[in-house]
Amino acid sequence: MTEKAAPISTGTSVSLLRDRTFARLWFTQAATQVGGNMALYALTWLVFTSTRSRTISPGGSVSDASSDVSGYSVIKADSLDAAVELAKGCPVLLGDSRVEVAKTFEAM
Repeated sequence: MTEKAAPISTGTSVSLLRDRTFARLWFTQAATQVGGNMALYALTWLVFTSTRSRTISPGGSVSDASSDVSGYSVIKADSLDAAVELAKGCPVLLGDSRVEVAKTFEAM
């Protein structure tokens, strides 16, 4: 048995929510959007906490703080510490920029 939608009167958005089919669709879409956003936040947190990236400042100091990414290079190193040592020679450190080193995935 199909459910018959109530007629929609014009003038208010409340009248749209009185239509059960529309309301069900709208709430389903809203719940899907919230759930998707929660999943993206959780994945972002997981990547951030599992990479344990390190940032190198122009003076050569190393910290665990993350910075905004404006470019990237892929290097091969035996460990994150070895990659940090390689990154200390990056020419952008001669200016007022920082280098963030993070473990990613096997690229080559």
